[in-house]
Amino acid sequence: MKKKFKLGVVGGGFMAQAIISGVLSSNIIKKEQIIVSDVNELTLDKCKNFGISTTNDNSYLIDNSEFILFAVKPQSFNEVALSTKDKNNLKIISIMAGTKKSKIKEFYSNSLVARAMPNTPCSLGYGAVGLDVFDFTDEVDKNFIINIFSSFAKVVCVEEDKLNAVTGVSG
Repeated sequence: MKKKFKLGVVGGGFMAQAIISGVLSSNIIKKEQIIVSDVNELTLDKCKNFGISTTNDNSYLIDNSEFILFAVKPQSFNEVALSTKDKNNLKIISIMAGTKKSKIKEFYSNSLVARAMPNTPCSLGYGAVGLDVFDFTDEVDKNFIINIFSSFAKVVCVEEDKLNAVTGVSG
């Protein structure tokens, strides 16, 4: 079933906005294909400046998005996950530091999870991203995820256990 949005971003903070900016400036997808959820109305107002859809309903976002990007602080993940844990078979991308794919899969069964570690210079378009996309076997899906991060950073694909090393070196 075709979803309304190609990319749903849970958490609209600094790094999420950098990713959205990169994706839109690279024309990977159109602004009509992106939705962001956040609990903070001021954050949603900033995201609206991109011309994208916004919501404070994570379930709506997940139900209507082909790819889900978790861009919340790691300590907020449990709360988000507990409120949406009945969802499964998702295509998930995470930029949450220290939150392993196995932890995400505890809440979202039968889901594919890519994990990325962008560094702060990504917000200026000069960063580096360690990216684990090895759950994804479909080349179109894998390339979409790689292109998201390539739109604003140098991407190095590595297994999850090497992400911290890439982040340390790129810093």
